[in-house]
Amino acid sequence: DTSAHTEQIRHAPEGAEAYNNRGIAYFEKGGYDKAWADVGACQRLGGEVHPEALDILRKASGREK
Repeated sequence: DTSAHTEQIRHAPEGAEAYNNRGIAYFEKGGYDKAWADVGACQRLGGEVHPEALDILRKASGREK
């Protein structure tokens, strides 16, 4: 569910982990563009996205970023 993660982001927009978690939730729903946006936000904030998760997102979305 993305709403809980969105609420976390609203209260603490500098929290990279919330973006990562919401990106996973979007991925699971097939929202690849939104997942990529959150992956980018997570990384810009200094968070880490597991390399295997990035590979899975690349394959599913047909995109590199």
